[in-house]
Amino acid sequence: SSKTTAVFAAFAVSGIIHEFVNYVMFADNNRRSNAYVFSWKQMAFFGWNGVLIAMEYCIGHWMVFRWMARRLPKIIITALVLCAALPLAHLFTGDWIRHGYFDAVYLAEPILVCRNVDGVG
Repeated sequence: SSKTTAVFAAFAVSGIIHEFVNYVMFADNNRRSNAYVFSWKQMAFFGWNGVLIAMEYCIGHWMVFRWMARRLPKIIITALVLCAALPLAHLFTGDWIRHGYFDAVYLAEPILVCRNVDGVG
C-alpha cells in the first residue's frame, strides 16, 4: 500500500542522510586509513527500524500484543521496544565511537561510563 511505501521511503531517506552526515563528520582527507567509507550501516539500521514499524502495523493487533499493552507497565513496553531495535544499534553508533565523536563532546554532553568492580575496563 502507499502507507507501507511511504514508511520504507522515509527510513531509506533517513539512512542515506545519516550516511552522508557520517561522511561529512568523519571524513579525514589527511589520514586515509581512518577516513569514513560509505558502508550501508546506516541504511541497515534504519531499514531494520522500518521493518519493525511495518511489523507493528501488520501484527500489532494480535492478542498477545493487545494483552501486553493493557497489562504491562509502560516502562516494560518501552524496554521491549528498545530491545527490538538494539541488535543493530551498533551499526548506528559504531563509527561515532571509532572516530572519537564521544571523546570530542564529553565536556558538553553527559556520558555514562561503566567500569568493572575491580576498576579494569
